[in-house]
This record gives sequence, structure tokens and C-alpha cells, in this order.
Amino acid sequence: MTSVTVRVRLHRGDARTIVAPLAVIGDRSPVRTWLEQEHGAVFEPVVARSWPSLRAPALAWQASPRSGPWRHVVSLRTNVRRQRGTKLANDLSDTLGYAIKPWAPFEIVILPLTWREPDAVAMNTLLALWLVASYSDLILGGPWPDPQFTLASLDGTDRYIEALRNNATAFYDWLEHIWQRDVITLLGPENVLDREKVIFDWVADS
Repeated sequence: MTSVTVRVRLHRGDARTIVAPLAVIGDRSPVRTWLEQEHGAVFEPVVARSWPSLRAPALAWQASPRSGPWRHVVSLRTNVRRQRGTKLANDLSDTLGYAIKPWAPFEIVILPLTWREPDAVAMNTLLALWLVASYSDLILGGPWPDPQFTLASLDGTDRYIEALRNNATAFYDWLEHIWQRDVITLLGPENVLDREKVIFDWVADS
């Protein structure tokens, strides 16, 4: 199977300095208030899923601010209940599928979606990118469009760097446990996790 490349830029600092077509933020992020008060953003609820699934869709709101750094913004309410949980990844991958199909953004800025359990948030965020790239035919209805994902954090990007260095060894080690629980247990041991299915091409801002 041909590998899919996911381009990632890690930005340490204020994401509001990054001009991009699309941003995904947490529903309780102060950035949402800033967008509403300073840039006339009006967030309206949306069904953030473009593919059939038995899971409940993510709780999401979408706005197209009159001004500011981003043309479209999706605000997402999610959580990480435990280290091996994947709710945030599922919600974010649904949201990315909802946003990428109509807007085809060349760059997507993603802020931390919750401040709890930052290690789990980082891994879940990368898992969301992995899911959308791996199953783009299902989630996006077509081939991978190759946007750049800018993962921004005021607290720094060390957790992403640790997860992605050495061919994303730490990320795939983390995913292996989830794959064993959710895939192999259900479908059988022949469904081995392919660590070369998605290649993360990443760079960290200096």
C-alpha cells in the first residue's frame, strides 16, 4: 500500500499570528471569545460529520469571522477521559472531514482542544490526522488533498516533538495499544498496524 504523507508544522506561541483559511479551536478557548468580540464571529452549531458512523457526532460550532487571521473557524467541544481514550481524536477527525471537503484549505491551524491531560491531547490530535489521512476515501470521499496542519500551542510543542521524532516511534507505540484493543480484538491478529501507512513530514518553528 502506498504511504500517505501528512505535513505538520509545529508552532510554539500565539496562534493568532498565523494567517490561514481554517482554524479548529476548543469550545472553551479564550480565542473564541476574542473572535466574537474583536472580529464579529458568530458561531452556529453544525453536524460535524460527513460520513456514516454509529458514534454520536462531535459537538461543533462554525463561524466565518468578518476579519482576523482565519477565514473559517470551527469550535469543538470534546474531552480526554483517560490516557488511552480516543474521543478527542474521533471528534477532531470528524470535524476535519466536515471542514476539508467544502473549503479545501491549504493550511489548517489546530489549537489544543482542551487543557486537561496535555500528553493525551497531543497524541489524540496526531491520531486524528492519521485517521483522516488513512481513511480519506471514507471520511473525505476522495484522495488525500495534502493540506498542511499547523499545531500551535502557547505551552510549547515539546509533546508533539517527542511523539514525532524517530519516524513517529512514540506515537506509533501509543497507537499500538489502541490498535490491539480496538482492531485486533475485534477483527483478528492478521490486521497488523502498518507503521508506514502514514508518514509525518514535520518541522518545528525555531
